[in-house]
Amino acid sequence: MQEFIIHLAIGKLYAEKNTIENWKAFENGIIMPDLRGNSNFGTTEDPDLAKFLQSNLLSNEYNLGFFVTLVANKLFYNVFLKDIPEGIEEDIDILNQFLIEKYNIEIPEKAKDQVTIKSGELKVLNKDSIVEFIEAVANLTVREVFKFIREFNIENKKEN
Repeated sequence: MQEFIIHLAIGKLYAEKNTIENWKAFENGIIMPDLRGNSNFGTTEDPDLAKFLQSNLLSNEYNLGFFVTLVANKLFYNVFLKDIPEGIEEDIDILNQFLIEKYNIEIPEKAKDQVTIKSGELKVLNKDSIVEFIEAVANLTVREVFKFIREFNIENKKEN
């Protein structure tokens, strides 16, 4: 499942609130987990944030962007959804145009052929809750991410 546009929206808001000196590196970090998968850091639905941080510093924009996407996936699939309902992929494709317009997103060339835009009625998700999710994740600090994960008991599923 490709959530490029959700990830780019989160990244754009995050960059507006924080100092991102190299947007292109940050943007490449954001889209890379979707382009190549999280294979070294767990699954898309259950990324291992601690493992990522053990081998990557957040001192460069690429790693920070990559981490933002892992955080978004961790929270999307373990808090926001809790399970993956049928029809979620189509809903994400339907939401893409709305999110592109709302957040004025330019799709990076590397991701253009991966983004699907559909029209139709949402069946699983709704616009307001996705916007709330995007804005909440964009406002989290690294410390808050781990506090949130501990409080909601969403450590990596394979370890539980």
